[in-house]
Amino acid sequence: MATVVADPLDVPTVRHPEALAAPPADGIANTRRVDVAVNLAAAADLRKSDPAAAERYEAAMAAMPHVGEQFLDFKLVSELGRGAFGRVFLARQQALAERLVALKITAALHGEAKHLARLQHTNIVPIYSEHRRGDLFAVCMPYFGSATLADLCKSFGSQPSLPTSGRQIVSTLVNRHSTAEGHGDPSHSALSSPTLPGNPHPPTPPGQPPAAHGPSAALLKLEKMSYVEAILWMALRLADGLAHAHERGIVHRDLKPANILLCDDGQPMFLDFNMAEDLNSPAALAVAAMGGTLPYMPPEQLRAYRDRKGIVDARGDVYSLGLVLFHLLTGQHAFPIRRGRSRDILPQILEDRNVPPPSLRRLNRAISPAVEAIIQHCLEPDPANRYADASGLADDLERQRANLPLMHLREPSFGERVSKWARRNPRLASPTSLTFIVAAILLLAVAGSVRLSLRNKEREVEARREHALNRYHEFQDQYRTTQGLLTSEDPTQLTRGLKQAEISLADYRVLEQADWTSLPLVAELSPADRASLRGEVGEMTFLMAHAVYATPHETAEKAIKLNEVAGRNLDDGALPALVRQQAAIQRRELDPEERARLRQMLDNVAGQNARGRFLLACDHAVRGEYREALRIIDGVVTEDPNDFGAWSLKGRCHQALDQDAEALAAYGTAIALRPTYARSYVARAGILVTQQTRARQALQDLDQAVRHQPNLLEARIDRALVLFSLGKYKESIVDLDAALTHQDVPSRVWFIRARARQALGDAPGATRDHLKGLETPPGDAYSWVSRGFAKLSDDPQGALADFIKGEECNPRCIEALNNQAYVYAVKMKQPAEAIPVLDRLLSRFPDNMRALAYRAILKARAGKPDEAIAEARAVAKLNPPPEHLYRAACALALASEGKAEIRAECLRLLASSLSRGWGHDLIATDKDLDPIRDMLEFKQIAGLTKLMRVWTNR
Repeated sequence: MATVVADPLDVPTVRHPEALAAPPADGIANTRRVDVAVNLAAAADLRKSDPAAAERYEAAMAAMPHVGEQFLDFKLVSELGRGAFGRVFLARQQALAERLVALKITAALHGEAKHLARLQHTNIVPIYSEHRRGDLFAVCMPYFGSATLADLCKSFGSQPSLPTSGRQIVSTLVNRHSTAEGHGDPSHSALSSPTLPGNPHPPTPPGQPPAAHGPSAALLKLEKMSYVEAILWMALRLADGLAHAHERGIVHRDLKPANILLCDDGQPMFLDFNMAEDLNSPAALAVAAMGGTLPYMPPEQLRAYRDRKGIVDARGDVYSLGLVLFHLLTGQHAFPIRRGRSRDILPQILEDRNVPPPSLRRLNRAISPAVEAIIQHCLEPDPANRYADASGLADDLERQRANLPLMHLREPSFGERVSKWARRNPRLASPTSLTFIVAAILLLAVAGSVRLSLRNKEREVEARREHALNRYHEFQDQYRTTQGLLTSEDPTQLTRGLKQAEISLADYRVLEQADWTSLPLVAELSPADRASLRGEVGEMTFLMAHAVYATPHETAEKAIKLNEVAGRNLDDGALPALVRQQAAIQRRELDPEERARLRQMLDNVAGQNARGRFLLACDHAVRGEYREALRIIDGVVTEDPNDFGAWSLKGRCHQALDQDAEALAAYGTAIALRPTYARSYVARAGILVTQQTRARQALQDLDQAVRHQPNLLEARIDRALVLFSLGKYKESIVDLDAALTHQDVPSRVWFIRARARQALGDAPGATRDHLKGLETPPGDAYSWVSRGFAKLSDDPQGALADFIKGEECNPRCIEALNNQAYVYAVKMKQPAEAIPVLDRLLSRFPDNMRALAYRAILKARAGKPDEAIAEARAVAKLNPPPEHLYRAACALALASEGKAEIRAECLRLLASSLSRGWGHDLIATDKDLDPIRDMLEFKQIAGLTKLMRVWTNR
């Protein structure tokens, strides 16, 4: 789909040769809660990376209201806090009985309401409503108090040592509440609000201070805890609230102390579920830096901002919460706080996070080994080594508080585990009970050690078996992914597939030793799994031999060795495919007797050896013998409807034969069998996009491909082309920009983006991209073709040279051959020169009906009527699509001089193609039909066609 190709005889068109990312989730905008100063260096970054966004931000902040003013339906009573993008006010909502609310007014993109509306949890601040005035957005929330965890960090950071009990936390809340009394009637705070889920207090009568009820039960309980216990109490509630969000597909991405409210009754609550998910935005890093988020950001999110690609999931929130808890438990940041321009400090921050943070116990001896292990597990640099989501963290925090062993981690300290047991079982921990227990332990020690030894041996055996089975399942997944690459016609994909296949086989040492099945990694498998693995290894090495043979820089010796390895691992049913492949590698033709013998062998294993027939079908397909490949593969999918590889190959064969409906059905089945395999969506989109009314369906398929494999370059490029065809030029450029960040981006992307910029009216940008494409050396056949097409109108000779280079780069590049024929036949008016080009194409793809029909026309133009008639008839016998019937009719028309029977045959083919919807717009002007225009029958057909067009357009 990514290459511009000219039909050899017609007007140049855009063709799509290739047959083979979570749409982005809802955006979450970035706001701040309190005490975050605007970072001037980050603001400068924002102005540089996205001047329009910076201008909108500055205009909105200039329009920010002040205390005492009216904002829509709200009277602003006092300011509770401010951040880089807005402020939080205590306000009275006049339309609802002057109730006190917290009103966050921000200049950032809105989107928080749609996230919070899906969240109903005690520890997540709900919202009442969302509002907008000009460039300012406002979110109205209940007023639960004004303290945040940032206040705790600030309060305790100024003290010489950390608190020892929860009393200091309660004292901070009381002091903050006393300060907040000047903001309005404090009876509407969380101490008395009936709107907080789980609040045990009844509403306070108007005018009566909350102190009349005394401290809440939660505060009294918090006072009696140690400081570490109090932080774990809050941490458990935060992890539970975060797990609630993760279960609903919402990731916070902006966790920090300033975004965690500490209600007046001690309950922690999350704020600001609106951090932007557009990690590819050039302004995203500057926005994050302005909000003060960088010190609490996970390394994968920092890399995503740096590379403008990547995914940050629930494990990123776990990391950020771990940094917050580290700060609270130790009074220090886990890593140094870097200051300066975001782009300058980002490498330093990433380097800091490449190693685990310092020991928590060294900074606070009150922290137990288990608590330190929990926090350190949150802060693993590799997301795969952290808690999978916040629910796992909540499990371990809850078990730690209940004096139970951790669920997701090994208990790091035997002493702490014993202490937990003793606290759970105080009676059993008494001196008398311990004496009896010790005696029982001594009596059972010998028996226990024997049992333990036997059990350990059993576990070792089971662990080896489990490891072998897991490695086998990994190999199966890798092979399914590699299979599509190894059967491609693009040398770049073949090379990539070979590398992946060699990595997949490395653990089994298949290419190094013939008796690889005796290795422990294989011997531990069940007999059925060993047999299946051996067959799959045979399949993979067979396809690797094809890839080596089809890749120009590889050697025939390597291909023969891989063919021999495949032969040792496949049974007799695969012998026909192995013999054909070996002959192709040695560049020798099979004699008729060998062909008959192989066909008989294939018929003998019919219904018994699907693997051998699948490989034989692959061998036919890579030779361009798609009809024979289909004959074989149809039997395979009939016997095994769940064979993903067979359905993919079937789709590819139908597509090569221009049988679009059958190809779409086959790819649809392949997608149903493996809905996460991106290349199947790309292949189906390549067919849909050629059908004018189905471009939007193609776009949906490519969206799915990018969602499942965001780094799949061809999916990005193809989606850009579809977006361009739909007139969505800006969106097209976004995908092309992303493609240009790849290290191995093909040069053709510059030409595609030049067309998109030209369509947007950006002539200077289009010229720059066009020149960049011309000066960038093409690294693949399709880029040579694209460069040639860019030269076609002004420099046909230069275009022809590039098309020839494309064929040299990949002799099986149909587009390079088609375009050579086009230049000779149309641009240079030399049809005789175009015929050898199509000869080469048909020698490599004998079932290519398009090339056969074109060659028939060229032979008729070159004065070879008998050959043209023979080929036109050959096309008609293949039950071709109507467009090829039309071209066969054109060839017969050119060769029909003095041959009445040929003219009649020509009219039958022409009528057939017209009745099936092809050629209505060509028949009136096509010069190839001039030899039969004087016939009455032709005039009647042309008249009916004209009448049909007029009637259709009414």
